[in-house]
Amino acid sequence: MMWVSAYALIQGRTPAESEDDCPALVSIADNPAGPWRVVGERSIWTHAKGWHFGLFGEGRFSGDENVGYVKFSARKGVRGFRLAGHYTPRMDAPAGTPLVIEHI
Repeated sequence: MMWVSAYALIQGRTPAESEDDCPALVSIADNPAGPWRVVGERSIWTHAKGWHFGLFGEGRFSGDENVGYVKFSARKGVRGFRLAGHYTPRMDAPAGTPLVIEHI
């Protein structure tokens, strides 16, 4: 993996909900164990109806690995996400699907 542009639609907070200083994050890494690097950050948006807001981040991977990992973190729900990236398979890369999505 060379680079990624990541976008997520995150649920907002209503005025009745308690304030939380934990922001929504987009992080990337070359390895699932890390180190993770934050490439996008935004406070949870407060709206009268809890409307969703966009979270965007982009970054470059080291280019040394056949894989790249993207993590969206928020204490609110994610409505959806989009990824655009540049994948250049190495000559010794095993055959298989270049995209795997895991929800934790």
